[in-house]
Amino acid sequence: MLLIGWLVLFFMVCYYGQKVSEESMNIAGSVYKSKWYEFDIDAKLRKNIILVIARAQKPLTLKAKYMGTISLVRFVRVLRRAYSFFTLLLAVTDN
Repeated sequence: MLLIGWLVLFFMVCYYGQKVSEESMNIAGSVYKSKWYEFDIDAKLRKNIILVIARAQKPLTLKAKYMGTISLVRFVRVLRRAYSFFTLLLAVTDN
C-alpha cells in the first residue's frame, strides 16, 4: 500500500510539472491572440508585452536537484529504471 501511495504521489508531482510546462508555452499565444498591437497603449506597456511573449518561448520547468526536469517523461524513466532494478534483484535472488 505504501509503495502505491508513493507511486501515486510521484505521478501527481510529475503530471503537474508537465502541466506547468505546457501552460507556460501557451502564454505567448494567448497574449498575442489578445490583439494587443491594435490598442492605443504606451511604449513601456508594449515593451513589457513583447518581453512576456519573448520569455514565453522557452517553457517554464520544475526541477529537482538530483532528478532534473520534473515531467511525465521523467516519471516513465523512473518507472523503467525501477522495473529494471527489480528484475535484476529477482534474477540475483533466484540463483
